[in-house]
Amino acid sequence: MMIEKISIIPGYDREGKKEGEKEISILKGQKIGILGPTGSGKSQLLYDIDKLAYGETKTGRKILVNGEVAGGAFKTDPTKKIIGYLTQHVNFMTDAIVSDFLWVHIETRGKHRTEEETEKLIEKVIADANTLTGEENEGKCLYLDMKVGA
Repeated sequence: MMIEKISIIPGYDREGKKEGEKEISILKGQKIGILGPTGSGKSQLLYDIDKLAYGETKTGRKILVNGEVAGGAFKTDPTKKIIGYLTQHVNFMTDAIVSDFLWVHIETRGKHRTEEETEKLIEKVIADANTLTGEENEGKCLYLDMKVGA
């Protein structure tokens, strides 16, 4: 399945208040940033997208892929996951170089074909991250297991 659009249908915040009325759409090729203070729900939003939630998470959000509910292997098979992300709660591979972490992630998601393709993909991910963060990272810095904003 070619993903053209991910839609996020609002749920409820931690106090049980409706998040809003507008559906948020992320289109193929679009880059977005998720900003907010500690505890505002950034990680939960990523979790809901990663799980392709349909009302079963604590937020009650619904995530649609190309306007439809995703199910089956698309929802449960790690090689078919639509996003990959690092949260402040990752508890493995501490003190790893970013490019090494990405290499393992690519292999475990079944995206590894050849070493050359994997290296090109890692370079692209790091380049894309650099455009979002404004901080240069060549993939050689350490990923440390620590709480961000704590």
